[in-house]
Amino acid sequence: MANMYQETLYRKYFATKGQEARLYMACVAAIILPVSMFIYAWTASPDIPWIVPLIGLTAFMSGVFVIFQVAFLYLADCYGPYTSSAQAGQTLARNSMALIFPLFTPQMFTVMTYKWGLTLMALLSVVLAPTPWVLFFFGSKIRSHSKVSRKILEAEQQQLDGEKTVASSPTEEISMEV
Repeated sequence: MANMYQETLYRKYFATKGQEARLYMACVAAIILPVSMFIYAWTASPDIPWIVPLIGLTAFMSGVFVIFQVAFLYLADCYGPYTSSAQAGQTLARNSMALIFPLFTPQMFTVMTYKWGLTLMALLSVVLAPTPWVLFFFGSKIRSHSKVSRKILEAEQQQLDGEKTVASSPTEEISMEV
């Protein structure tokens, strides 16, 4: 459901925001994620009804899902022909964290308890929460400093200019497609 709403927003605001129109739902999820982590961290105890931490976990997983999905779509929008490389880099970083975290989390939860260990993770998500907002407001400016991104923008502009040109012969039409 969030994806359908995100697509509606993307189509509506793409003309004015460009690729950053993809980030509306990520900005909302960036707020939901730390709040839901705090809810889970501070309610996961036997004396609190089971439904309360479940609500926190459900909101947390919804936020993770939205951010995960938007990250892939945003990379695809920004990197055009290099999408698979950008997504492979993002996947490598994510899987590296999945490899490293199990090495220290058991000790962290043993020493800090679940309440404080999860609170630490929630604080880390608070630190990272501004990321979609920064990309939303400054993403095009940040990308303008990248050589690869400038090449992609130039190629897209040439493609748009080529589509506006009317081909007078089938040979011209084939050369415009290449």
